[in-house]
Amino acid sequence: LIRAHTSVALSEYSTKDASNPDTKSIQAAARYLDVETNKTTKLFTMLAGTNNLYLLSFKDGAFVRHELSTKIPTRANSVQNRRGDIFVVGGVAFDKATGQPSLTALRDCLRIDADLEVSRQTPMQMARFDSPLAFVYDRYILAFGGKTSKQHGTKRCEVYDTKADNWH
Repeated sequence: LIRAHTSVALSEYSTKDASNPDTKSIQAAARYLDVETNKTTKLFTMLAGTNNLYLLSFKDGAFVRHELSTKIPTRANSVQNRRGDIFVVGGVAFDKATGQPSLTALRDCLRIDADLEVSRQTPMQMARFDSPLAFVYDRYILAFGGKTSKQHGTKRCEVYDTKADNWH
């Protein structure tokens, strides 16, 4: 039996195709999760460029769409704490004229709480996208490297303290 203590974030994952083998694998794995020990654990995916968040229903083994108050940036990454809060970090801006991603890096840090309310947190010191994240001690988010523009990357790392709401 697998006990779930963290989330599985599936960035820009296709939730529309139920025949997708990855969807079936996730649904099968969800049946084995011991959700009684950690009711806040969520398997989730976000559709970038929209305000759609999909949470896996453990009862039905299917994703259920929830509409958020804010668009999810494309090429952002996310992590989840044990309370069920999802943090979405970085990404690229959308061109207001075309509605398409502009590859202008963002400093954004969004918090989606367990009630699916979205709040803006203190922005990162450096705008970036495609930046791997790690959650440490259920308090700190580490953002490793990433890209600052289409042609430029960074090796700079930042640490976000979710309780103090600041980046170092």
